[in-house]
Amino acid sequence: MQRILRRELKNSPGIQLAWGLSFDQEGSILNIEQISRKGLDEHTFLPVDILSVAVQKQSAGFMLVHNHQTGQLAPTTSDKAITARLIRCGELLQMPMLDHLIIDGKNYFSFQDQGLLKELDISTTFSPTDSFEELFGQELEEAIEENDRLKYQIVSMMYEGNYSVAEIMEKTGLSHEVVLALIYGDEDEIDPDSHFESAKN
Repeated sequence: MQRILRRELKNSPGIQLAWGLSFDQEGSILNIEQISRKGLDEHTFLPVDILSVAVQKQSAGFMLVHNHQTGQLAPTTSDKAITARLIRCGELLQMPMLDHLIIDGKNYFSFQDQGLLKELDISTTFSPTDSFEELFGQELEEAIEENDRLKYQIVSMMYEGNYSVAEIMEKTGLSHEVVLALIYGDEDEIDPDSHFESAKN
């Protein structure tokens, strides 16, 4: 990210950039998405800007990375407010915020390393007053719906490929109940002769 920032600053000195990163269960990066070229402001930033892609990628966690126009690494009040909102949104989605990094061309400030993520998680100072709909917006609702469709497609393909419930659970991270619901819609409709039934035991 710092290499990218150095390149961007060379072309546009003073530019403020922000990226959202999505991670899988093993901590590998699934996606890097530039979400802003104008910096971050708590009054205009929407959680959907970073979370919509993370949901679509079925991420296990996400991270925010940005720089300050001044080059300073110390987090601002706005940085903390944005982070607190993202922490709470991640909790609602069962997709934890892993870190918030403020970077310059060589160094960085980590909310996780400095204990700020934990501090903001339990703090009431930056607790959002927004409703769920205001926090996520229509775009995120659509992303969640698309995520559900992707899950159904993946599980259906594995089912048609004669994977067992246990194998689908292991490879997708979905629960037993979710896998059965995606395949059958209703557990009462399960065919007792299906390989899915044997996998339940």
